[in-house]
Amino acid sequence: MLYLLHLTSTVEFFRLQKDGTWRKCKYESKMEPNDFSTNDPTIIISKQIVNVAQEINNKSYTIKREKEITPTKDDQLFYAARILRKDFPPIPTIERLKDVISGGDNKHINVLIIDVNGDFKLKQTPPFDFTIKDPTVCARHEAFTARNDNVGKNAAESANFINSLYRDMLERWVNHLRTGKVNIFVDYSARKGTEAILEELKKMKENWQSQY
Repeated sequence: MLYLLHLTSTVEFFRLQKDGTWRKCKYESKMEPNDFSTNDPTIIISKQIVNVAQEINNKSYTIKREKEITPTKDDQLFYAARILRKDFPPIPTIERLKDVISGGDNKHINVLIIDVNGDFKLKQTPPFDFTIKDPTVCARHEAFTARNDNVGKNAAESANFINSLYRDMLERWVNHLRTGKVNIFVDYSARKGTEAILEELKKMKENWQSQY
């Protein structure tokens, strides 16, 4: 598994090079020999230096932590990591989701994620900081407010809640595998049913080829 690092504005993508420069490309462009890559996700995090000026192709940009909702400026850049895989990863299971939700502490703000290994986890915030583009967080759900009973045994026993949560997260897992994108935010309902999504994953597994 390899991790790449990009900078993106509203209209441009740049990929980090081995010499520390940035090459203009598309997000899903194939990896080239001079592209920087690593199998250590902590290195990707360590390279995310914000609130600094960056000169790329004779244009000056400012690197920010998070995109501004309004207004959006083309002279601002934001980090976006990408994963390339050799092997098809495990498919997240609803049984694991139930266990994770059941073990959650309702007294805290919790963020449900699918990690790079296809495993559901709950991250308490703080210390979890979603503005840091951790490349091992493939998808993250909208945060569960403290004391709203979205985690814990009662939440895990709600079939409607678990089924909906599983479907929504699973659809983003497909998106991650198709694009290599990470930190995909889950803030709306899935467009397909669970069975259709699982069938899509089955076909992806059958036709999977190494991405590098």
